[in-house]
Amino acid sequence: MRAASSLDRFLKHRASILNASQSTQGAQVCALIGAIFAGAGLLVYFLSHKANAHSTGSIFMWTGSFNILLGLYMWRLSNRNRIPTVNLSANAHRLVQRLMTSSALRTEYGSSGFNFVTRTSEEILGEPAFTILDAAATECNRIFAAIQVGANAPAIKRLRPQIENAADSAMLELFEIAAVLEKFPESQTLSIGEAQKKIAELGELAIRSEKLAAETAMPSELLRASSPLEDLLESMRQEDVSRNELHQR
Repeated sequence: MRAASSLDRFLKHRASILNASQSTQGAQVCALIGAIFAGAGLLVYFLSHKANAHSTGSIFMWTGSFNILLGLYMWRLSNRNRIPTVNLSANAHRLVQRLMTSSALRTEYGSSGFNFVTRTSEEILGEPAFTILDAAATECNRIFAAIQVGANAPAIKRLRPQIENAADSAMLELFEIAAVLEKFPESQTLSIGEAQKKIAELGELAIRSEKLAAETAMPSELLRASSPLEDLLESMRQEDVSRNELHQR
């Protein structure tokens, strides 16, 4: 099996954003269904004088209320995860599912019987789609590494939500381009040019994020304490100095 690519690492660590649009749309659908059921239930309950109609109205109201609450919960969960504003199309969502769910596993029969083998994204995608997504994922991984390493930098603390949202949104747009490439390989001339522009922008954001992260002030406890490696090297340096002084006498 091939080694994990930058895209594989991105899918592993930033998978939550890839179903972002589905979460947001699901919240809206649940809330809408809930409102319809609750409204229908209220009408049936108050406009009818029959006992069985009252019972039906109550069921509608309870069902509607549940859907409204579920929609609110999904909406709150989406906001808490800082969902990007880019919505995945049906084609892009199918591509993501193909990368992340059952199609990413295959069963092989060998001398020891059936084995589950994890497929890499390079094995799943066509070459043009994989090339642009892997290049973009490389830059995104640099960005998220920088904001994690430089979490204490003042500029990173201030800009982190915007940096994450910008990188995630750009990556979602590139999944859209990759989905078009997978469906219509003939679109390479137009699609790859647009993808390269996005990748260049992600590269610039990665460089700027790394510069901001480098401004991190070291915590005081790290400045006071030395590592075991540093202690050992310092001890060996002192021994060298003592040995040289002894030879000079």
